[in-house]
Amino acid sequence: MCCQSNADTQEMAIESRNILSEERETHTPCPAVSVVVPNFNYARYLPQRIESVLNQTFTDFEVILLDDASTDNSTEIIERYRNNPKVSHIVINERNTGSPFAQWQRGIELARGKYIWIA
Repeated sequence: MCCQSNADTQEMAIESRNILSEERETHTPCPAVSVVVPNFNYARYLPQRIESVLNQTFTDFEVILLDDASTDNSTEIIERYRNNPKVSHIVINERNTGSPFAQWQRGIELARGKYIWIA
């Protein structure tokens, strides 16, 4: 899980857009925790969810933001975090998977941490 190759990560994002740059992925040490934040049409709660993760006192983590083709303004909110150094991946599906489990699996596949928290 820790520090998987960029080729693996890019392959998993074939049906998605907006994976962060390869450079960030290859030049950062592996975090202890990968925090996966899946989302579908919860824009009204999304800022609070993301901020609560980013404001933890424990700091050895990465954040993986996933959106399953929301029709509200979730993607606009997610994009605000694109340059946050804790955010390692942003994946916005072009088609809804219809399954939260598919999103969880995607997050787990992208995770580089020793531990995974699905928030």
